[in-house]
Amino acid sequence: MSEDAPVPTPAPTPSPAATTPQTQARMLVLFGAILLAAAFTRFWDLGARPLHHDESIHAYQSLSLAKGSDWRYDPAYHGPFLYYVNALVYKILGATDTTARLMPAAFGLILIAFAIPLRRWIGDTAALAYALAILTSGHMTYFSRFIREDLYSLVFTLATILAFQRFLETDRAKWLSLSAAAFAFAGVTKENGYMTGVLFVAYGAWCLAAEALMSRREGGSLDKPFGATARWIAERKLPIVSAGTLFLDI
Repeated sequence: MSEDAPVPTPAPTPSPAATTPQTQARMLVLFGAILLAAAFTRFWDLGARPLHHDESIHAYQSLSLAKGSDWRYDPAYHGPFLYYVNALVYKILGATDTTARLMPAAFGLILIAFAIPLRRWIGDTAALAYALAILTSGHMTYFSRFIREDLYSLVFTLATILAFQRFLETDRAKWLSLSAAAFAFAGVTKENGYMTGVLFVAYGAWCLAAEALMSRREGGSLDKPFGATARWIAERKLPIVSAGTLFLDI
């Protein structure tokens, strides 16, 4: 690896309190209680409420797909992830108002469970606050019980960020591939996934420009960070190409 290449971001050093067995056990109990509460609020009596207009469209198109009809892309209704995953649920469990909402409820639970990997970067307190905020949010609870693309988009976008951060820390290709797959699924869930990608690129460009300005201010060369970044990318051609191919395949 080139001497000037940026070193992958190291994992934050946990505080001594966070590493004690008692603290770890206490945090696991708290997160477990939150996940149990989330499972109850997301899955309890899912079929009691009649389908909303949007839900009826998604449920009907998923049912048609499950029965062998073709799916045709329409930007007004997004997809195709929602329709194919719901068609699979229908084939396994049958088509009801409850089964129509099972996958959004499951993704609502996953969104809260992301507090566990987030702990390594934001700490126990912030991760706990995140989990409680999602758990008690009326908006998040509603859309976790609603057959639409909202929860899928949130989970895939956050998964993209978490996996990419792990790639930067470990330099292991599997995390880059996982990030690419999550981002691809965000794109095939709803079109705004690609606008999120624009924001990712804009943030990276901003960080690179900030590094260049800091280098110039400290008396270094303005183009040094650009050269280091180019070398860092060149040294990881194979993982980047593999992840890009996986993204395009999905």
